[in-house]
Amino acid sequence: MKISLREIRQSKGMIQQELADKANLSLPFISFIENGKRIPSLESFIVILEVFDMSLSEFFLPYSQDSDDEELLELLVLLQKSPHKDEYIGLFLEMLKLS
Repeated sequence: MKISLREIRQSKGMIQQELADKANLSLPFISFIENGKRIPSLESFIVILEVFDMSLSEFFLPYSQDSDDEELLELLVLLQKSPHKDEYIGLFLEMLKLS
């Protein structure tokens, strides 16, 4: 990923424990996410971004440089509505790791 959750957390001056507390997630879970050992569910991912005062579209904006923001928003809406959204977000995050 061009920018990681760890980089965002650090830019906000937060430690992992603070993020875990504010997101109501466990410290080991936050550590696993940041180290690429776990992929958060879409719900957990959104909660983490809310702690950072960041929207999904803001997070993914660096990845949408070759397309219109409307296309990215449409993709995110379709993802939100999908019954397989957790699986798709996991696959998407894995693809980003390979790029």
